Amino acid sequence: MKLNCWEFMKCGYEDDCRAWFARKFDGVHEGINGGRVCWLVKGNTCGFKVNDSCDQCKFYRAVLKEEGMEFRLKEELELMDPL
Repeated sequence: MKLNCWEFMKCGYEDDCRAWFARKFDGVHEGINGGRVCWLVKGNTCGFKVNDSCDQCKFYRAVLKEEGMEFRLKEELELMDPL
């Protein structure tokens, strides 16, 4: 089962998390809303960022590994129409 960022990080921020409400990304990498592309959600307030660099985040690296060739590029996802 693929986890969303709030499940993986066990942060408890679901109610305030912008990734939770980012509906335009729903279903990407089989996640709920922005839960599997949280690094693309503007204003994301993840308290677990390392040096404000998501590419060093354990969750980001896990998604990259899990998705492999199916990993969706930032440029492709930013072109998605908001719901």
